[in-house]
Amino acid sequence: MGPFCNYLDKFSATEEEFSLEKLISNLTFDVIGAAVMEVDLHAQHMDRSKQSEVIRLFGDLVRTYSDDKNNLPWWIVPFTTLKRRRLARRIDALIKNTIQQKYAEVKEEAEGNRSRSILALSFQDTGLLTPQLLSETSDQVRSFLFAGHDTNTSMLQWAFYELSRTPRALKAVRNELDEVLGPETDPQAICSILVERGQHLLPRMTYINAVIKETLRLHPPASTARMTAPGSGFTVKTSTGEEYLMDGLIMYPCASIIQRDPNVFGDTADDWMPERWLGEAADNIPPSAWRPFERGPRNCIGLELANLESRVIIAIVARKYDFVKTGLGGSALNANGLPILNNKGQYRVNSDLYNTRRMTSKPVDGTTMKVKLSTKS
Repeated sequence: MGPFCNYLDKFSATEEEFSLEKLISNLTFDVIGAAVMEVDLHAQHMDRSKQSEVIRLFGDLVRTYSDDKNNLPWWIVPFTTLKRRRLARRIDALIKNTIQQKYAEVKEEAEGNRSRSILALSFQDTGLLTPQLLSETSDQVRSFLFAGHDTNTSMLQWAFYELSRTPRALKAVRNELDEVLGPETDPQAICSILVERGQHLLPRMTYINAVIKETLRLHPPASTARMTAPGSGFTVKTSTGEEYLMDGLIMYPCASIIQRDPNVFGDTADDWMPERWLGEAADNIPPSAWRPFERGPRNCIGLELANLESRVIIAIVARKYDFVKTGLGGSALNANGLPILNNKGQYRVNSDLYNTRRMTSKPVDGTTMKVKLSTKS
């Protein structure tokens, strides 16, 4: 968190506009690299030459999907397709090399000094790193890195944006952090507190958890799809009695529609209201109505890591900094230059911020912001 907060301190001093997406994306890469492999990916260096090769290659790979050609057949964009394959092979080779190094380290470590990274824990009962296991582990690590950083980056952008324009929610978050962590707002001090007592303190952050759930409800970064086996005769029966044959079809449960169902969320289905996830109100929401990580045995592998990472980042940042959206989604101001509160408890905006698709759904402008130090810090 040090480099991330240093950038925010710098931008608060210069009052310059910046992309929150870029800062959070690099931060989440470093967090996942440390949690999954216990390696420093140096993602938060603004100088690309100082970033790890994995980060540079991931950036190059993502940029091949940045235009409107990503749904075209490979033979229409052959050079792009070949570039993606070349980059993917190199990333796979680097990840496999790291896996082999970590496997060797785990086998040499003393019982009491073993690493607690996800990779190390998965190797504790592994007798032999076979080629198949190496390949499967590489697939999972790349899923953590790519899908994990991308979806959490989108969610955190929306969370900080919604908090910045919803004063009652920001106040509730800060009050909860004061109660759980005490008055200290220095990021390094909070990190130390969470390292020592995080397993007991993080579950007490119920309002922050509600902020995360509500943000993912309104702004799900991704979804999933399932294909029924051809010849299986698979059917789906609707609540009104119709039955549909789905044999050999791809089924796409659209979270953006499911999670805004007025039959579940009422007249406020399109409103950002973390309070709906607290107390008795939450008991009235069916579990199946919230599915940003999907459900069942094929749900997101990084669900717990994403939730933990998000709570920690919000806990460290929310009391020290005030974010102000610029451009799309910026607040409308009155004659005195102050934001105008609407009847839903949020600041009115001049224009709506919306998602675009760049691999996953994320704010179209990279969430351009200005930041200043909070009076609480």
